[in-house]
Amino acid sequence: MRSGERSGRLQLVRGDGHAALPVIRWLAVALLFAATGHVSAACVETLVPAFVRDLTAAKDFTYANDLAWLPNGKLLIGGRDGVTEYSLADETSRRVVSGDAVPDGLPMVQALDTDGATLVAFNSDYGDMAFDVAKKRVLRARRRPAFQMFDLAVRGRTVAVLGRPLLVKGAGYGALWIGEVGAPWETFRLLRESDRTSEELLRNTLPPYGGGIVFTSDGTLAMITASEVGVARYRPDGTALPSLGTELDALVIRGLPEIAKRYRTDFRGRYEGVLNRQPLADDLIETNDGLAIVVRQWATGVVTWELWFPDAKTTRRRVRLASDRRPTGGHMRCDAQGGKVACLFDRYVAANQSNRPHLAVYDLAQAKRDPKCR
Repeated sequence: MRSGERSGRLQLVRGDGHAALPVIRWLAVALLFAATGHVSAACVETLVPAFVRDLTAAKDFTYANDLAWLPNGKLLIGGRDGVTEYSLADETSRRVVSGDAVPDGLPMVQALDTDGATLVAFNSDYGDMAFDVAKKRVLRARRRPAFQMFDLAVRGRTVAVLGRPLLVKGAGYGALWIGEVGAPWETFRLLRESDRTSEELLRNTLPPYGGGIVFTSDGTLAMITASEVGVARYRPDGTALPSLGTELDALVIRGLPEIAKRYRTDFRGRYEGVLNRQPLADDLIETNDGLAIVVRQWATGVVTWELWFPDAKTTRRRVRLASDRRPTGGHMRCDAQGGKVACLFDRYVAANQSNRPHLAVYDLAQAKRDPKCR
């Protein structure tokens, strides 16, 4: 988080030469609160996973990119070969959506979401799909370069899209759109317009560092992007709610235009030159302790992730997830079911070899706080 500088001088002495004690007392109290706040912000809890699994042991997960909980406690995992249902209990898997080209399937799934009844998913080849989970049939599938999507969420008949329109006539500028499941893109409504600066960054955003979107249990729609500060929130009817984390500007990737110009085909360069130099919002989830931003950080050659629980301005809680990987690349996608958080990430193997997808499951109740923290 960046902090601004203030000019001017505080007058600590009255005209009669006596010290202005009330001002000094105020200053002392202010410094005490500032010091306390600094200590609190530095107190990051640590959470060791209940287990970590190498998904390459199962043939369905040679490539995996996103996941979502089902009401029955199983997971839907999307990747190269479509969408697969995965059981944590016995590690069995069952293909739900094939990896065939649309309209029969969806290859190379980039992101997905489900409310238990409907599954929505998209890939980076401008393909997207809506699927009836109970009836096991495709409701709508298309491949059209109309939207550049970063994430999506579904609740009932409503689907929310985080992204920007490409070939949609009359569309405005902004990252948050809502519409009916499977409806034409032209019918989607823009909920949040972007200013000129944010729009420039949005134009240069590419998955998987576009942010995250989630419907909370009360129907609130929340989103975070790489181009705007904070977590924006909306009621189910589209009415704006106060944003959270309005001072978390460190998560805005201001080097996105540089990535587009200098590092479009230089994968290693974009991380070493831009992305590894700041924290990134990989995802946004709802836990039993409220909304949490999945934040990627890089230091001393290792990528780590934390859950940042935003309050009105910054964060009220931070939890370090005890998983790491080598420096080049690496993003994490998560979903929560109460206090149980499932996360999908790649583990580096070696140069010129495919990374290995791993699944980590955490229990927030097991987070450990540093005893030195107040």
